Amino acid sequence: MFVVKKDLMKLGFSSWQAMMLVKQAKAKLASQGLTWYESKGLGRVPLETVEEILGVKIDEADLMDKEAVEHA
Repeated sequence: MFVVKKDLMKLGFSSWQAMMLVKQAKAKLASQGLTWYESKGLGRVPLETVEEILGVKIDEADLMDKEAVEHA
């Protein structure tokens, strides 16, 4: 699963914190040789990488749009 800044904000992170988490995740992935993540326009990163940075597991259900779940 991939996440963007908006997804992280749903979890309670501020706009700045969410942006920095995405930025840190991109840097980590780029340092592992995944040069795709060096792109400034890319804002989607693997959830697993964000979890590694935070040191906690994130429940994917918390990221789902509640309206989309209700209409499913």
